[in-house]
Amino acid sequence: MGRDPPLLAGAAVRLGQGGLLLIYGPVNEGGSFTGPGNAAFDADLRLRHPEWGLRAREDVDAVAQGLGFAIEPRRTMPADNRLLVYRRR
Repeated sequence: MGRDPPLLAGAAVRLGQGGLLLIYGPVNEGGSFTGPGNAAFDADLRLRHPEWGLRAREDVDAVAQGLGFAIEPRRTMPADNRLLVYRRR
């Protein structure tokens, strides 16, 4: 993912112990799209800018862990989205 994403890095600085960071939206899991709509959305984003596109949940988890977050169970949401939940340690 390169440098730490501003959302995760900022949350790591601002959230106290036990604070929650919730991220809602489309992500890839296990190297694949979670649905055909997400594949189309990713392609559209990448047409607009080559560095844009859906992120892999596993990569986001790794960055969050490196910044001091515990990974809570993810939740499957409508339209192939996910709710990623991180708790500040």
